[in-house]
Amino acid sequence: MYNFQVEDYHTYYVGENSILVHNDCPESGSNAQGNGVPVKEKTTASNGLDYQSNPKHSPGQPGNRPNAGVEPRNSLDLFDKSVSSKSKPNQRFTFDTETNTVHRFYNDGNGVWHWSGSTNQGANSLTGIQVPNDTKNILNLPKKGW
Repeated sequence: MYNFQVEDYHTYYVGENSILVHNDCPESGSNAQGNGVPVKEKTTASNGLDYQSNPKHSPGQPGNRPNAGVEPRNSLDLFDKSVSSKSKPNQRFTFDTETNTVHRFYNDGNGVWHWSGSTNQGANSLTGIQVPNDTKNILNLPKKGW
């Protein structure tokens, strides 16, 4: 057993079998990055759109589900850089060059956007077919093979 912490994810998948592992929880009262909901309150992002985390994507929060991907701590920064899809206007996407990960965001129908998945979530990962071709073009992603 090894004790270490992955910086951006409190819970994440490892290995070919996509085993869900969990960072060690800090002591109560500490200000560690891995705990809680990344963006608790509705916030206007620098792109002018409203954003708020959905607690179902934060382990240990009300409504969290094992089949829901884990929202990264930097989701607001990722959303700031997201692009819209003409073919799926209720979705936005971004590519995180630091982790080589595509992230998807959904509009809840009330004008608030939420993180809703990425390509690094093990068995729950987005696949290439879920990313529209117009978005792949904008983000310079390959059309096939991922």
